Amino acid sequence: MADDLPLELVVLGFPEPDVPETVDLALRRLTFLGDVRVREAAAIAKESDGTFHRRTVDHLVTPYPGGETPARSHVLVPDEVEGIGRMLEPGRSALALVLEHTWISELGEAFRKRRGTVLLSAWLDAGTSSQG
Repeated sequence: MADDLPLELVVLGFPEPDVPETVDLALRRLTFLGDVRVREAAAIAKESDGTFHRRTVDHLVTPYPGGETPARSHVLVPDEVEGIGRMLEPGRSALALVLEHTWISELGEAFRKRRGTVLLSAWLDAGTSSQG
């Protein structure tokens, strides 16, 4: 069931006022494979006067088969969007995505059947280094 799958919030920043269309295309290709589903998506832009606005990008949300809708509440609540907006510099934008890792479902089933245990689970940012 969709409610058992882990969710990840990813916020991608851009040095321009709108999210580039090439990101839309890459994200659609990724979700087409079926290993990741976009549960929520919002574009956030900050104006030169410091105000920011949210634009929903529902065309990026992956539909569920058979019209199934997950029971979990939304992650991108107004407080979350406001925090992202405050982080942005004027004239920049961000794409906030709530991703559902559907690939874990099949792997998890095989894992449970073999009574496996998780020894380590961590999200790593390839853009940073822990070495000085």
